[in-house]
Amino acid sequence: MARVRWYEAAALANAALVAGLIVGRSGVAFDVPASVRAQLPMLGVSAALLAAGVGLRALLVAAGSGASRSRLYLSRIASPRSLSELARFALAFTLVAYGYSWLKVFVPRLHATVFDPALAVLDQLLHFGLNPNRFAVELFPYPAFYRFLDLYYAQFFATLLFAVAWFGSALSIRERTRFAAGLAVSGSAAPGGTSRRPRSARATSFRATPRRRSRTCRSRPGRSASSSTSTGR
Repeated sequence: MARVRWYEAAALANAALVAGLIVGRSGVAFDVPASVRAQLPMLGVSAALLAAGVGLRALLVAAGSGASRSRLYLSRIASPRSLSELARFALAFTLVAYGYSWLKVFVPRLHATVFDPALAVLDQLLHFGLNPNRFAVELFPYPAFYRFLDLYYAQFFATLLFAVAWFGSALSIRERTRFAAGLAVSGSAAPGGTSRRPRSARATSFRATPRRRSRTCRSRPGRSASSSTSTGR
């Protein structure tokens, strides 16, 4: 019988703990079987990622070491033992995704207290009384720069999927285990800090200083000030 690895047990325990926390919260309707069924497509995603990783590795091995080494890699990765390991890896990734996704969604219901104002005060104290958000916006007053940061941050998910494909398709069980262990730990701890989407620095820093409209902008579009005066408005 195959030995259960600790990261598999951790992923399963985390998923069960998340489901238990949500079910035990009064006023929250959560159908555990339905949530599990909703997560099943992730198994297909995991299989597709692993297949893509195997194909990429085979091409790179063929380009660097020849077709014979590439065929050797494919024969080893397609062995029954290796395929069972890949299936376990895909299942562990699906469990991590289950715990991460549902906890991320329900954190506002499980813990309604918001510490943003207190953390903002602490942030300013740590920066010697200077608001770091305001400083950053004044230092880089370019909307294109912040759009670039949004796009750069969005690459996190693509990077994660590539890492799953690459490390999951490794022949070394030890290498695959190290990555899966890190994924299980980070996936269990990350939702607490990412459950609420932060407002942009520009919105939080200048909320109390709205831009004033000039008198010429207050008239309706297409109507000049003289026409407004002539009608008595």
